[in-house]
Parts: sequence; structure tokens; C-alpha cells
Amino acid sequence: MANDFDPNIGKKTQFVAGEAQAEIARKGQQAAMAKKKEKKKLRELVEIFGRLKVDGKAARAMDDLGIDKDLQTRFMQGVVSLFNKANKGDVSAFNAIRDIIGEKPVDETKMTGVIDTNVQIGYVQTGVTPVNSENDIDMRKERQ
Repeated sequence: MANDFDPNIGKKTQFVAGEAQAEIARKGQQAAMAKKKEKKKLRELVEIFGRLKVDGKAARAMDDLGIDKDLQTRFMQGVVSLFNKANKGDVSAFNAIRDIIGEKPVDETKMTGVIDTNVQIGYVQTGVTPVNSENDIDMRKERQ
């Protein structure tokens, strides 16, 4: 098991070997598969609910907008609601519409062109003699 004393190494170790490691991997795989099935089921339920026809006030509102009866679903109700919010000035609704129709701004920086790797270093002649260490500098001369 993890972090048990291993007499061969002489100290605690975080590594697990053999059948214990295989059991840990099996449990991890089972948990991942269960989570994947859960997400798939949720997606299916959203699809079923979204395709349900609307009635009452929502259907009348969509009739007023000229939306065909066969398109009056919960999904369409969500779209209409999103546009109503955007029309009232809700920036997050506007951003959601923009993202849905595929006009989301790119979140990455692209470099175009060529990097110039030709670097030249020039020296300016000053008439000053270079020193080998800080001890060679006479600060009294510089103050004058």
C-alpha cells in the first residue's frame, strides 16, 4: 500500500507495485466509466426535455414572434429568452449568443513573421581603462 515502510529501500515510498497497483487502476477506471455514463444520461435527459413542445404563455409569445408551431420547443424558448435578455442589455446573454453562433474571440496569441536572431553588439570607445575588480575603482576620482 502507498507510503508503507519498504525494508528494501529503507524509507517510506509512495509507489505501489503489483496486484495492489492493478486494483487501484481498476477502481479508477470503474469510477471514470461511471462518471462518463452519468454525463451521457444527463445529456440525453436535456435533449428529451429540450425537444418538448411548449404551451400557454410561452407558446403565445412565440406565436407573436412568428415562430412556426413545429419549432416551438423548450430549446426555442431558451433561445427566445436569451435574445430577450440581450435586447435588455445583458452583456452575458449577448456573449452567449455570440459564442453559440461561432463568433467567439480567439483566446490565444499568435505570432506571425520571423524572429531576427542576428544580434550585433557594438562598443563605444571612451578612453577609460577597464578594471578587473571593484577594488580597482578609486571613488575619490569619480566625485571630483
